[in-house]
Amino acid sequence: FGLGDAGKTVFALSHDSRAGENVEEFVIRADSHRKYKSYTFTCHSQTKQGFLALGRTDGAIALYDYIMKDEKASCVIDGMPGPVTSVDVSADGSMLVWTTPNFVFFTCPSEGNWDKGTKDKKPPVLQLTLAGADEARLDQQLRGPDGEFCPWTPVKFDATTAKDADGLTEREIISYAGAVQVRWNVRQARAAWAALGDGDENKTDASPFMDGVATLLEAQVSSHM
Repeated sequence: FGLGDAGKTVFALSHDSRAGENVEEFVIRADSHRKYKSYTFTCHSQTKQGFLALGRTDGAIALYDYIMKDEKASCVIDGMPGPVTSVDVSADGSMLVWTTPNFVFFTCPSEGNWDKGTKDKKPPVLQLTLAGADEARLDQQLRGPDGEFCPWTPVKFDATTAKDADGLTEREIISYAGAVQVRWNVRQARAAWAALGDGDENKTDASPFMDGVATLLEAQVSSHM
């Protein structure tokens, strides 16, 4: 999958290197892409099944099962004002994390959120944050030369080959702001998200925020892999 035309076109391209052909030999035909007039997309991430999560300029995340068959998303998860600057999804599609310039978000979509044939309720959203004490202690390192807070770098699930007791292959969520690395434990994030219940603020006292572990680095980080 890819994005083009300044975020208005979403296209699909599959390439198997074992076929012995170059990717340049494939052509994106007119029926292999979809042009959107209502929304502009900024980033995308794909599950193992080929489902697609698309970040938008309005701060929302749109989930699609078959991007070429229907222009409507299976589910649209609203967040803070955009744009969405990065999105990452676990291989099985059960966890989703994304950033805007000033915020990091986490949620756990259900199978029905991915499938257009099922109308599950939108999942609640957990905001991943930096502890107030760390923000005060690392204030200078979190700011750029202009004195403004640095935007979050693209957030990533830090996948490993080991599995914990819950059978999760993704262990941590990682992003950076300036020279500060912030890590959130996946199992703790899932527990904090589950405590939100169905997202009804009148039915839960759980906090919609979860602080991560901050580590000061020697220099500002621009990307992580």
